Amino acid sequence: REEVERVLWPALPTDPSYPIWKRDFSGATSLFGVVFKERYANKLAPMIDALKIFGRGYSWGGFESLLIQSYGTRNRTPMPFERMVRIAVGLENPVDLIEDLNQAFNQLPH
Repeated sequence: REEVERVLWPALPTDPSYPIWKRDFSGATSLFGVVFKERYANKLAPMIDALKIFGRGYSWGGFESLLIQSYGTRNRTPMPFERMVRIAVGLENPVDLIEDLNQAFNQLPH
């Protein structure tokens, strides 16, 4: 999507951690981060509020899809927390999840 600056997922060939992932792992998880473009800093609430299937939460051990905006202090790796969300994809129908994300993305200010 044009709103996205970067996807943080080591299984993507464009991710800086890809060579390590490829060397050390045989599969990938469904947990990843999405960094939105600078103009969306602190403007993600309408998108998150519009989600119907994705729950909000930090517990990545369940079967349901969850999404949460990343808040916190910058630590070892500088991250743009004010414009990043973490997504855990669960066992729901993938088409339904994509539709939910698309309709939520459409709520972002343009």
